[in-house]
Amino acid sequence: MTTLSVIISAYNEASNLPTLRKRLLEALEPLDCALEIVLVDDHSSDQTPQLIDQWAAEDGRVTSIRLSRNCGSHA
Repeated sequence: MTTLSVIISAYNEASNLPTLRKRLLEALEPLDCALEIVLVDDHSSDQTPQLIDQWAAEDGRVTSIRLSRNCGSHA
């Protein structure tokens, strides 16, 4: 079976993560493939890392990565 990997970066996206989760799963779950979601937190200062960790704990297809410092375009 084919695996679809989705990699998403996030920075201070706590208010948007619940909607992202709902819409992403609605779009991807009907596909006939294994699913892997990698969420990369760019060292957010809000609740983003906690929400990502919670999602990963609840769904084995999700991997949580937190960068040790802000490295993205927001740095």
